Amino acid sequence: SVYFETQLNYNRRFDDHTIGGLLLYNMRDYVTFDAANGIHSLPYRNQGTAGRISYSFRDLYFAEANFGYNGSENFKKGYRFGFFPSVAVGWMMTNESFMSNLMETLSKLKLRASWGLVGNDKIGGRRFAYIPTISGAGGYSWGYLGQHSRGGLQEEHFGISDLTWETAEKINIGMELGLFNSINIQADLFKEYRKDIFMQRKTIPEIAGYNNTPYANFGKVENKGLDLS
Repeated sequence: SVYFETQLNYNRRFDDHTIGGLLLYNMRDYVTFDAANGIHSLPYRNQGTAGRISYSFRDLYFAEANFGYNGSENFKKGYRFGFFPSVAVGWMMTNESFMSNLMETLSKLKLRASWGLVGNDKIGGRRFAYIPTISGAGGYSWGYLGQHSRGGLQEEHFGISDLTWETAEKINIGMELGLFNSINIQADLFKEYRKDIFMQRKTIPEIAGYNNTPYANFGKVENKGLDLS
């Protein structure tokens, strides 16, 4: 496995303003080796760029924006890269001057919210699913006793040329509460909507002639709930 990463960081405070930034590039090349047969796998390869900029004012108001631009070998040219942004904001209410009289009781109160997209490029059990594959078939036999035979070939997997990233949209609204400098409570309302999930079709007309039903980006899942600690 060969991994390369380089990044540029920036952090500075100007009176009431604090600004931070990050720009990162990474790439990975991973090869497996079958010692028994002396065979190397085709390299598994990924690369990406990520960035972040953050801002706070008087440690009261916070904002952050992120992005990821990631590429995967699992998709054909034109579909390999995905763009995944996110934003978040926060308000530390207990740092406001009008909250100073409550500090002994209410030691911390922070409200925050975030939205973002993330991507997944893992296709269960298959690599390069955009490429059709051919496999051996039984062929046919002939002769008075069927003593002559020839093997054949058949389409094994149908190539899905427009396969692309599975994406998940995540939304979160949260609160952090501190009481008497000894009790900390955190609550988060969340919702996640995943789409373009890699799935193998379970039903397809036999007249289509597939030996194996194809994969496609058609799965969808929604999760939502409350986390409390």
